[in-house]
Amino acid sequence: MKASLDLQRLTSPHEVACPWQRPKLEDLYDVEQFESPHLEDPHTAGVRMDVLVNDGRVLGVEFVEHKLYAWQPGSGQLAVEDDDLPEGGIVFAPYGQRTSTLASSDGSTLAVTVDHAGRQLPYLKQADGWSLLPGLPEDAWQLHAMNVSPNGEWVVGGQIAAVVGRSWIWGGTEGFAFLPPLQAADSQLLHTGAWLPLHVSADGQVLVGHGYVPGPFTASSIPAYTVRWNRREEPVLLRDGEGKLLDQARAASGDGRIVFGAGRERGNPLHPYWGNPWYWIEGGQHAWLGRDLDGEGMGEWRYCMPKDSSADGSVMVGVCSRNDGSHRERAFMWTSHTGLVSLPVDGDPDIFVDIPTWA
Repeated sequence: MKASLDLQRLTSPHEVACPWQRPKLEDLYDVEQFESPHLEDPHTAGVRMDVLVNDGRVLGVEFVEHKLYAWQPGSGQLAVEDDDLPEGGIVFAPYGQRTSTLASSDGSTLAVTVDHAGRQLPYLKQADGWSLLPGLPEDAWQLHAMNVSPNGEWVVGGQIAAVVGRSWIWGGTEGFAFLPPLQAADSQLLHTGAWLPLHVSADGQVLVGHGYVPGPFTASSIPAYTVRWNRREEPVLLRDGEGKLLDQARAASGDGRIVFGAGRERGNPLHPYWGNPWYWIEGGQHAWLGRDLDGEGMGEWRYCMPKDSSADGSVMVGVCSRNDGSHRERAFMWTSHTGLVSLPVDGDPDIFVDIPTWA
């Protein structure tokens, strides 16, 4: 028996014919694929449709005419959702974590980061339109919004340009506040450039993110060390079953109890767990998910990175990169029933894919 999968909802898998054999995606779900339409005006820069909300709408920003577009899968055309975006250059979140436009799962709240002559600040849209995030310090600068809570009541981000990174949270009733810093024994962890919260729970109590440290082979920084804030207390570094620090938290359940990421040991590509996705559950339960995509074996895949998850943490989506230098990528979905299974595009599983999202 099959459940249904479209851009709105994936229901729980039903019982399969051979429970001792890992099922394939098509054994469990009816997969429906849509391609978003393009703008007809040749003078526009195009729209990056990359934000999905619970009602099935896909949102994206067009940067020349400065408009926010919406598209309903199955419909023909893009529709202007908002033609009154804040003045200034809308910037993408740093390090490719998120898109230019952030949205709550219910679509009630949008957030963007806007550049005014190098002073980058977050803007918020709720029922009364766009406004600078209320309550910012007078000397605020380089404050990047990184995510919005599922109910739209909280926004989190980082002060990216700070020598010692500062993370922040904003709530509709509590206002703006910097989060407690990490008081790590390892002094190197204190100078990451940023501890970026990438997820905030609906009640604003649990935040999940990661920091950046100097890479082992290059002068550039790499994402590493998963950190979790609980009730505004000092953040805690997450560890695997051997006590090693986990890297690159990229997704979490709606309440922040389940966290998904990839790798450990500061992203060292020579480490056997490098690029191996994992989950961590509040209380310390942890498991590696492997890179056995569609049963092909982990040697085929160089890196598998979680990108988003369902609110209850039962489904996670992400991208795997090949190990042959081709830069080919494959979107995947994970459930406890299926393991990692491909999400092919137009029947071709090995094409470049953008960051998959879930709603």
